[in-house]
Amino acid sequence: MPPGTPPSCPRAPELSAVAPTVEASDTHGPAHRVVRIYSTDWLSPTVVRAEVVRMTGWSDHDTPVVTYDLGLVIEIQGTLFGLAA
Repeated sequence: MPPGTPPSCPRAPELSAVAPTVEASDTHGPAHRVVRIYSTDWLSPTVVRAEVVRMTGWSDHDTPVVTYDLGLVIEIQGTLFGLAA
């Protein structure tokens, strides 16, 4: 699977969002999902895309990537915290 291809569940494609992101191994046990993004609730409406980048061959963990709408982040931050001088 090429890098950037999200994991899939062939028998239930709607479950791809919860597919394992760590392959089974002697040190980690069975395949399981380990993906975390720490953010704040006010950034939720600014999320444009969330994906998991497959790291097979580079790491035993896949990498989550979240893309935000920068203009909306600036607008909301200005509303919540005021504009910097």
